[in-house]
Amino acid sequence: MPTAVCIRRDEHSVEDLRRAAARCRDSVAARAFGMDCQTLRDWVHRYNADGLAGLTNRHGGGGKPRLNEAQREHLAALVRTG
Repeated sequence: MPTAVCIRRDEHSVEDLRRAAARCRDSVAARAFGMDCQTLRDWVHRYNADGLAGLTNRHGGGGKPRLNEAQREHLAALVRTG
């Protein structure tokens, strides 16, 4: 069983956090798809570290492409022609 994680920041009231969640379209996804405990724990850690800004979507940029430019163009042509 996972251990509890405490929210350590206090610059926002519970009402402030609920208002922010209501404005965020991503909050619906967590509710609709049944967020698991580990995800919630990760979000608490992100909130503790960075406040509300820590809860925004993060884009890691992804890995280095495996195809070179010529290969990507060839693949794109194959996809277009079916």
